[in-house]
Amino acid sequence: MAPYFYTISYGDTDAGGVVYFANYLRICERSWFNYLKERGWDLSEEERNGIYLTVKKVEADYLSPARYGTTIETITSIQSLGRASFWFLHTLRDAENGTIFATVRNQMVAVDTTRKLHRLPRPLQKILKEAYAGSD
Repeated sequence: MAPYFYTISYGDTDAGGVVYFANYLRICERSWFNYLKERGWDLSEEERNGIYLTVKKVEADYLSPARYGTTIETITSIQSLGRASFWFLHTLRDAENGTIFATVRNQMVAVDTTRKLHRLPRPLQKILKEAYAGSD
């Protein structure tokens, strides 16, 4: 599937003119949302059914600073998959020259309306298994 592209705006940067660290996480969230949507997963439909995907854990390695005006290409893939959780791996790099700005892993879990852990819905499990097996 296609990578997610995002051009850094002035508001994404800190006083030093580089992307503020938390904004990488916002880019990753947009990327994983698009990743699932491209594969046919309707997050809003499941939320109407009382199942929510939420981030449980995040690990980030910041390798090189991105600056205002840079277009970031985010490659998102499934790193591991369990019954009630899975891990995304995001590589954020310069769309022009390939310089890697950061790698981010985030663990996703399914919860119900009471925030109790819930098994991943079967349609989502199928999508994730296919993506994981395809190593995209």
